[in-house]
Amino acid sequence: IDGEDQNLLLPFVDYLKSPPPYLPLAVPEDLVPRLSKFHGFPFIWWIGQILKYLLQPQETTQKLIAEAANKLDFRKPIVGQKDNTLNAKSPFCYRVHIRRTDKINREAEFHSVEEYMQPVEEFYNTLEMRGKTKRIYLATDDPEVFKEIKTKYPKYEVIGSPEMAKYTTLESRYSDESLSGILLDIHFLSRSDYIVCTFSSQVGRLAYEIMQAYNVDASERYFSLDDVYYYGGQTHHYYEAVYPHKSNGDGEIDLNVDDVLNINKHYFNGSSKVKNIRTGQEGLVPSFKIQEKTESVLFPTYP
Repeated sequence: IDGEDQNLLLPFVDYLKSPPPYLPLAVPEDLVPRLSKFHGFPFIWWIGQILKYLLQPQETTQKLIAEAANKLDFRKPIVGQKDNTLNAKSPFCYRVHIRRTDKINREAEFHSVEEYMQPVEEFYNTLEMRGKTKRIYLATDDPEVFKEIKTKYPKYEVIGSPEMAKYTTLESRYSDESLSGILLDIHFLSRSDYIVCTFSSQVGRLAYEIMQAYNVDASERYFSLDDVYYYGGQTHHYYEAVYPHKSNGDGEIDLNVDDVLNINKHYFNGSSKVKNIRTGQEGLVPSFKIQEKTESVLFPTYP
């Protein structure tokens, strides 16, 4: 390398010594006023547009996706599950992503099929789809999950490939077949009407992000069985109080409107565990009284 070469070092985002202000979850400040009017989580919209651009499929990948969609008879409505996912062909699609191999006992807890299917059933109940086929697109690294869902939930049409799930095992995860499988799972998950997953999974978060680029506002079209949404390497993740709250004991804390909060966890009983930066208190608050805080930052000039 001579002195005229320009070299750029790109370390892991987690290890940046001087992280720039426009790292996630920052949003360009010139976009925030408009985004806030139609989207519930502006950062997700912003990162979704970037990912849609970066992940434009080449001709061979487009052919792979088209053939898979035709073979699976992918239609809406459908829910995506990611054992992480689930799929369909009429106007709503539910996807379920269920991951069971390398994550369990290391990065995430085990979640049963029943835990994944409960939000699926709640989603379809809101549509009042009585007497109609309920579809899920299932993305998983455990082929046995297909049999389990079909046995326990016979009224659901399960779309997905048990054969492809075999290529996501630890032994074959880096094969060409495994790469094709993960590309298809991400594609179909992101095209669903609703996603059930674990946000400890990068696939679940990625599908949720890309999903925003194909909908006006899909910020609430998900159910995570574990973590709140986060972006790996994010500088911070703040919520803000939109309603005041007075603690009634039982581990709760007080809130004033506009209090800035560090989020820890959302619970299924309608409460969230947070730390109030103003008071330093940590405890539970009603989830409906808080929302994502948008971080607007002056980005470098872009066309």
